[in-house]
Amino acid sequence: MSSLTGKAIIHKESISLTSECYNTPNTIPLAFCFEPILTLNRNFTLEHHAIDGKDLFVLHGYFSDQEGQSLREFSETTSFSQKIYGSAESTDYGEIPAKMMNGKERWQFFAQPPSAINALFKLFSFLSHKMDAKVLTLPWCLSDQKTSSNCVATNFLTENAPKSAKLGKHQDYNPESGLAFAIPCLYSSEEKSHPNRFANGAEGRPLMITVMVYATAENFHSDYGMGTLFYDREEKEIKIDCRHMQIVFFEGDIWHTIEESRIPQGLESWRVSYV
Repeated sequence: MSSLTGKAIIHKESISLTSECYNTPNTIPLAFCFEPILTLNRNFTLEHHAIDGKDLFVLHGYFSDQEGQSLREFSETTSFSQKIYGSAESTDYGEIPAKMMNGKERWQFFAQPPSAINALFKLFSFLSHKMDAKVLTLPWCLSDQKTSSNCVATNFLTENAPKSAKLGKHQDYNPESGLAFAIPCLYSSEEKSHPNRFANGAEGRPLMITVMVYATAENFHSDYGMGTLFYDREEKEIKIDCRHMQIVFFEGDIWHTIEESRIPQGLESWRVSYV
């Protein structure tokens, strides 16, 4: 398929669970693999940061103006029908919760993506070719008796309290502590999987990354906060501003949180991250 027209080609793969606690009716152990494409007619600039030897990249200018406007309009009109709080204590101090898509909305978003998200999928396909690597998502949904972890996440915010920024610091995953699913080995003469504990990106091991796209209201300014704060072992902070249509790639075991909001009083605005 040409990288210039049509949808990215994606196929489903079944994933084996390695933790019985996720063997529940709500778990969907399917991952989605991006078929390689040979060319990508996109111009963009790349900003790199290193955090404890781990990589953080920011891509500027990847999307067209039309894609940016389309995703803004999509974000303004789509349903984010579930509430999510920055921390367990958020309700105690009256925080306005963020909004996210429910399972049906996430599936519609992934299966029939806005043009910008389809363009992002094609970047994944191109990276698969350039790196001679298999690029696939996490399992669609891992659900135990209390929580769910989804391979697609959305976070629509109109504010973020300082306390939530502090308490919300987290890693998206940490393969050194163990994964709940198996990752198949590539180029193996027999069918086998990587161990469920490994150093992220170590030689011969998978590299697990998080990819995030910001979309904002037209009146949103990067000075209004709600970007992402990343931390090293010494708690040194790197701030990535929230800018419309900016892409952030980072190794998912880097500690991070959503920056507090600084939207002027009386101004209504929003930002959303598609992850």
